[in-house]
Amino acid sequence: MGAAAHPLYRADIDGLRAIAVLAVVGFHAFPGLFPGGFAGVDVFFVISGYLITGILLRAHEQGSFSYLDFYARRIRRIFPSLLLVLAATLVAGYFLLLADEYKQLAGHEIAGTLFYANWAFWREAGYFDVLAEFKPLLHLWSLGVEEQFYLFWPFFLVFLLRRSYWFEVGVLTLVVLSFIANLAGLQQHSSATFFLPHARFWELLVGAWLASSKRFPGTVRAEFAWLGLFLLLASVFLLNQDTPFPGYAALMPVFGAACLIAAGPETLPGQFLGRQPWVFLGLISYPFYLWHWPLLSFPRILVGGELEWYVRVFIVVLAAILAWLSYRYWERWLRFHPWRHLPLILLGTGMLLASVALYVKHDDGIAGRARFVLEAQQIFAPTKWETKGCKSHFGIRDGHCLTVSPDAEKLIFVLGDSHARALAQGFTTMEDTRFDHVGWVSLGQSGCLPFKGVRRLDRGENKECSSPVGRAMEIATGKPSSQVVVIVARYAMYYSGRGFGANEHYQVQLHYETPGQPSIDSNPEAFEAGLRTTLALLRLHDKRVVLMLQVPELGFSPRRCIDRPLSFGSDSDRCQVPRARVEERQADYRQAIAQVLSGFPEVQIFDPMDYFCDQENCHARIGNQLLYRDDDHLNRYGAEFLLARLKARLAIQSSAGSSE
Repeated sequence: MGAAAHPLYRADIDGLRAIAVLAVVGFHAFPGLFPGGFAGVDVFFVISGYLITGILLRAHEQGSFSYLDFYARRIRRIFPSLLLVLAATLVAGYFLLLADEYKQLAGHEIAGTLFYANWAFWREAGYFDVLAEFKPLLHLWSLGVEEQFYLFWPFFLVFLLRRSYWFEVGVLTLVVLSFIANLAGLQQHSSATFFLPHARFWELLVGAWLASSKRFPGTVRAEFAWLGLFLLLASVFLLNQDTPFPGYAALMPVFGAACLIAAGPETLPGQFLGRQPWVFLGLISYPFYLWHWPLLSFPRILVGGELEWYVRVFIVVLAAILAWLSYRYWERWLRFHPWRHLPLILLGTGMLLASVALYVKHDDGIAGRARFVLEAQQIFAPTKWETKGCKSHFGIRDGHCLTVSPDAEKLIFVLGDSHARALAQGFTTMEDTRFDHVGWVSLGQSGCLPFKGVRRLDRGENKECSSPVGRAMEIATGKPSSQVVVIVARYAMYYSGRGFGANEHYQVQLHYETPGQPSIDSNPEAFEAGLRTTLALLRLHDKRVVLMLQVPELGFSPRRCIDRPLSFGSDSDRCQVPRARVEERQADYRQAIAQVLSGFPEVQIFDPMDYFCDQENCHARIGNQLLYRDDDHLNRYGAEFLLARLKARLAIQSSAGSSE
């Protein structure tokens, strides 16, 4: 018997599923139109908690509850469409992805099959993490949370039902505890709070509590139904990526869904949701959710950024068609097939798929499967660099420390954030040439502006910048062998407070504080004050200072420059960004630097745009060589390219100075 034919079936809940999946798909395809559509996942959590707990309670009342039967039903419900999408994704990745991308995808396949994807994505979250849009299985995090809940919930439910008066009190206690954990971790541990189950279980438990409670009295059902619909729509259109989430903001979709469920199908909103096409979309919502994200993610990987609107429309329609086909001819057939051993077959198939993914991961993405994969591996392979010896040599605990010839008579210090670390990849060429017996040292901290007194307070969270930046400055100014200090950073991001291109939503909040001066929380003012303090300190220690301006940000992933199957656009179009766009992005911080340097005429400027850009465009590839690792960091070839020109500039200026 199909789910829709069950005597307790509620069509309005399938309609609610439709609203949830449309919100999520809308957000992923058109985030500008549905800025809070991610809250649809929270609606799914409430629905799931309500329906599954209802099934458990009825089975317990009838004396027919069985743990084995419950988990067999879960396997029949979850595995058919999930295994189909996982297999299709793994095959597509074989033909389309680079080695490191395919290796990462394989890890996500394993996590998705074993339902710990939320933990895997939480562990990956960080400054150098791959963009969410480039992870085809990212959406499986929510499935992980849900299935982890059902690992313990049937056992705890049976325990609570031994004393009937414990049940509602016990559920509400768990709701409160989980919600408090959600609030407590939101600021300091935002990624963990988003992905991990302890801060999400309250949403499923709200649905569980509804399953055991009486519905609203008839006199107030309509009011609660309209309130629920309002809260859902407000969630979709008023929340956005900058909203701290889940937090208090998650109350909107959770209680919106709860109100609609508790109000029942007789209200006008309930009747509306119980009609077509909402019911149809609700029935296919699970495979629709599974298909839509890989279909959006793979093309974004190929183009290295966002897709044209008409491509996204086509993909959403294609996902809906595949969802219907999966539901009609695969999911329903397997879910209601009478073969009693089918759950074991599905479970075994999942383990087989995970084993294949494990092989792919162990073989580092099977780099030998295609020529374009081998070529890309040379370009994007991370530089193997030992920092332990450098840190012990200079007495550093935090941040990065990369060096060649640290005992040379003269040292050039490159101070900065991850851009300074990326530039250090080219140090090995300096070691080979023994440039005038000069050693090179790169110090700093990724994500930290290398200015004295400046730290980051993104969303109120203090990123540890003061210690590594202060220690780097102390070493660079205190070493007698220190001759030149080169300052390198992604200035435009710190000055504007925002990322660029595909990373435009990334936010940075600067805070400047130094003894004897008022603190500053404005990014531009903190930037200028920190730069003045830093240059004054370096002048005091009589250091030659070179301020390297920022390399052009691409606004797209340079991986799209690789000629792989289904590449979009011409080679030149894929690998360049208009110079005017780069100049517009960098104009404000350059103007601020020029103003500060009017008081420090001895500081020299080194501008990478002179080498990466012509009159019209800035290039990710020069000649046949790709120079970027991601949208704003250089790879090893780019670092060698730029360092060679910096070396020549330093040599010329040094010769000119000595001849005078």
